[in-house]
Amino acid sequence: MFHISYEDAYRWVSDVVKGNEDYVYQPPGDAVSCSYWDVEENQPSCLIGRALYENTSLTAEDFLANGWNQSIIGHFLTYLRDEGKATFDRKAMVFMRAVQFRQDTEETWGDSLKYGVAAANLTN
Repeated sequence: MFHISYEDAYRWVSDVVKGNEDYVYQPPGDAVSCSYWDVEENQPSCLIGRALYENTSLTAEDFLANGWNQSIIGHFLTYLRDEGKATFDRKAMVFMRAVQFRQDTEETWGDSLKYGVAAANLTN
């Protein structure tokens, strides 16, 4: 089990965004929404998927388990918590959900990061 603080989540997402600020995410292959894991390329796909994969013990199987690969981020994070794989600060949860939401509305990764910070800063 691992714990994600807001500081961790911010640093991890910032590392993925660095150099990709203008990138606009498009789902891989035939996917109609965000995929945390790109099955065809066998690698993390979206911003949160990359951040979690590169900085935690999550594997492809964790992203693909029980159909979570294209789930709403809040559901996926709740699954990780309920399965005893991760815990989160409330601010980290708000941040990751906001980043994912903004990415999924076809905003750039740089704007998604800013949106996530703004949302997290409204959280006690």
